[in-house]
Amino acid sequence: MQKEALIMQLIMSFLLWMRLVLLIPGRKAATANRAGGGSPLYEVSAVEEFAGQQGFEAKLVLSGGFGDDALGQDISPLSFIVRVEKSTQLRVYISDAKNPRWEIPHNLIPRQKIDSNLAASTDSPLLFVTHTIKPFGFAVTRVSNGDVLFNSTPPGDTSNLLFNPIIFKDQYIEISSQLPQSSNLFGLGESTRSDGLKLKPNRTYTLWTTDIAALFGDVDLYGSWPFHIEVRERGVSHGVLLLNSNGMEISYTEKYLTYRVIGGVLDFYFFPGPTPLDVVDQFTQLVGRPAAQPYWSFGFHQCRWGYRNVSIVKQVVENFRKAKIPLDTMWNDID
Repeated sequence: MQKEALIMQLIMSFLLWMRLVLLIPGRKAATANRAGGGSPLYEVSAVEEFAGQQGFEAKLVLSGGFGDDALGQDISPLSFIVRVEKSTQLRVYISDAKNPRWEIPHNLIPRQKIDSNLAASTDSPLLFVTHTIKPFGFAVTRVSNGDVLFNSTPPGDTSNLLFNPIIFKDQYIEISSQLPQSSNLFGLGESTRSDGLKLKPNRTYTLWTTDIAALFGDVDLYGSWPFHIEVRERGVSHGVLLLNSNGMEISYTEKYLTYRVIGGVLDFYFFPGPTPLDVVDQFTQLVGRPAAQPYWSFGFHQCRWGYRNVSIVKQVVENFRKAKIPLDTMWNDID
């Protein structure tokens, strides 16, 4: 049995090494690179305003200058929907206008359906959205001071863009946002990062859920949280959630942030804060509050992989008693 356990550990180590080779953060991303070449891809048409200044819906259609089809054909038309769902929750949704696409099921994260009627609100929204016609891009702005929190329109002329305009294919979606010079971003878990939750410029963070031991740094773990908090001057903060469960990577530079996703929809939620605690409160109103931890979970725990039978587990518990070592919970792994 010990030999079998050793073989299994070697196999797991090899698989982990392969993941590090294939998915190590910071690698050069495989992108449908169009920045600096070709005409804009999408332009806005047929804008319909919602009642009560609660948002609008528009169609995005392909214009000239198609990108290459190495990653699939560009989808057209797209639906572009902006909804002020609360004064503290702005939603921007982009998807195929003709065919349904995979979204996180509503029974997992209960939320308003994108085509549902918006309830009348007496509270003034704290954020608003503007957009460019051609090339298409949108910007989320704070009402109180005009601070732009998210801007997907690439600066520069069409021959020398800072980043790509939106790309939307069946299995490849890309969107970027400009960033201020002094941006401070936190989040994008779950992974083993020795440098903590603060994002470091010129790195690419992968979100690819994996049931694997946290043996090395920069390894994706069990959860996928495409959510970040940006803290600006004087601690004024906002949050951005991309509600999408597909594999993705997010590249962070000092000038812009780029999402690359292999499916689903672009379903962004913006939370105005203005403090980090306010952002977390607004975010968890949507995705759910953390559950209260059971009392026993705060005790002393013991767990390992490789117990061969119940008798061995009982013997380990007895040895804890003999050694007078506190033990409140005994865990078994995948044995």
